[in-house]
Amino acid sequence: MTSKPFFARILLHLVLATFAAVWLIPTLGLLVTSFRAPADIFGVAGRGYVREGYFADLVLVDPKKPTRVDSSNVLYKCGWSPFEGHKFSASIDTTIVNGEIVYRDGALTGIIAGRRLEFTRGR
Repeated sequence: MTSKPFFARILLHLVLATFAAVWLIPTLGLLVTSFRAPADIFGVAGRGYVREGYFADLVLVDPKKPTRVDSSNVLYKCGWSPFEGHKFSASIDTTIVNGEIVYRDGALTGIIAGRRLEFTRGR
């Protein structure tokens, strides 16, 4: 089974994509503030950038395909979401964790690719 943080990340990406589409935030600015900055600030090793040798954690978003959250597409173990009934202006097409496709075409692939994060500095 997959963990709650994985689904929280998918939901976060949906919310960010919707926010970006509505408020017209430049994509590069969204990437920097959402992924690079936290990886740099907290010293997360091998993450936050799309570079050779880094872990590939990517979400491919279709900004023109709306999606509505309902009980049929909720993947949480608890079976519900506070976003049920909400329509997002974008949808998640594919999710890649550590270079492995874990979600595609509305379904999990069954691959468990999560790894423990490593930090290069203390708090």
